[in-house]
Amino acid sequence: MLQFLKDMVKSFNVGSNKTHIAIVTYSTRAVLEFNFDRFNGSQITEAGYNSLIERDPISERLYLY
Repeated sequence: MLQFLKDMVKSFNVGSNKTHIAIVTYSTRAVLEFNFDRFNGSQITEAGYNSLIERDPISERLYLY
């Protein structure tokens, strides 16, 4: 699942004046993992989003099912 998310990020043209990304995980309830304004300006990069995808606890929840 983590690789799928990274591939999705890679498929978009992310940047400060381009695509911004947010992730919501859900099963019995929704959890906002990070929202669209998590990064600003030059921080909005593929590498930045990938680091958020790899961090705990999102990586733990994605492997529960």
